[in-house]
Amino acid sequence: MVFAAGIGSRLRPLTDKCPKPLIPIGGQPVIWYTLERLRSAGIYDVVVNVHHLADMLETWLADYCRQSNMRIAISDERALLLDTGGGLKAARPYLQQCEAVVVCNADIITTLDIEELIAEHQLMGGLATLAVRNRPSSRQLIVDNQDRLVGWQNNKTGETKTARQSRFNKQVAFSGTQVIDPKMLDLVPEGHVFSIIDWYLSLAATHDIYTWAHDHDDWLDMGSPESLTEAEHMVARWKL
Repeated sequence: MVFAAGIGSRLRPLTDKCPKPLIPIGGQPVIWYTLERLRSAGIYDVVVNVHHLADMLETWLADYCRQSNMRIAISDERALLLDTGGGLKAARPYLQQCEAVVVCNADIITTLDIEELIAEHQLMGGLATLAVRNRPSSRQLIVDNQDRLVGWQNNKTGETKTARQSRFNKQVAFSGTQVIDPKMLDLVPEGHVFSIIDWYLSLAATHDIYTWAHDHDDWLDMGSPESLTEAEHMVARWKL
């Protein structure tokens, strides 16, 4: 699943007339890099959620399908933006029959190896495996010495959320890519709009939610106007 429904308010006025996933980087819409990363890992069945300027995004996705042989289903959030957890919950009918589900953000550009992440998830056998990095971030995941999620902290406000007690803790930043066991979709919380991180924290009290570090990869969140220039330089190095 690819989360592509966000409004992209930090990139206004660019996103007033163009959905954030279609902002061009290196001659391609930013979502193209996520879809190509999935395709290179052998994943051809994808669900994409849409909300802001949804018609434009759907038109582009239909054209991409014709060129790539990918099969893309649309999870329609036009009526209400559901956040990441709510978005995954809404897409549950498309995902429950899968062996595993890779979940990505459309606005993350990275060289993360999805096949490696899937292999790690299968090896550890947890309910989910989250890609993480040791990077500065105001919001950090807290993990134990087995790389399991045990909490969360906002380093700006001091707010913390504890899922389970651990004597050894370290902080890592979530990279916006994860693999989940479809059984997790049977443990969905009540409500429609909620964060996937809050869902993970509620599950981590009784289930193993693992993290997987990929510090050697390129990684960039397309979250600010300054990041657009950095993204152009990044993809230029790749020589696609």
